Amino acid sequence: MLISDFPLRWRWTEEKYDKLPDDHLSRIIPANTDMAKSLWERSLTLYDGGTEFRPSTELFDFVAELDTPHSTDRTEKWIRDNFQTKELESIKVWVSWQPDLAVQTDMEIIARYWDTFCYEASDDTSIFPESGEWIIHYWHEDCFYFATKSEP
Repeated sequence: MLISDFPLRWRWTEEKYDKLPDDHLSRIIPANTDMAKSLWERSLTLYDGGTEFRPSTELFDFVAELDTPHSTDRTEKWIRDNFQTKELESIKVWVSWQPDLAVQTDMEIIARYWDTFCYEASDDTSIFPESGEWIIHYWHEDCFYFATKSEP
């Protein structure tokens, strides 16, 4: 699927929201319907099943909650601090919102444009690498969780 066909493209293509430079927009790649469904189903296995979208403590050794995730500067700093051992652009991740909506991008894009992936009061978002070593869950009631299989 092309970004021009993706239902959430307005988040990154319209001035009213957050128009990304073309070189950044090209790093957001929509998943096809089958892949989006598979990613959604996988994301559901990574949280505890409660109402707050908290990552599973059975799967992850370390779970942390970040207060006020919509302080974009603070969220970007938190992401950069927790992923400081690698270049963020090299960390490829999946972003899943619901069974038919997912994209692949990198952590540099997530850090820089955090609030376009996690809208307050509407989005339940899962962000994770193919390896499943860690996950970021954002729950629409402004809860932001990070979990990893080993302490950072």
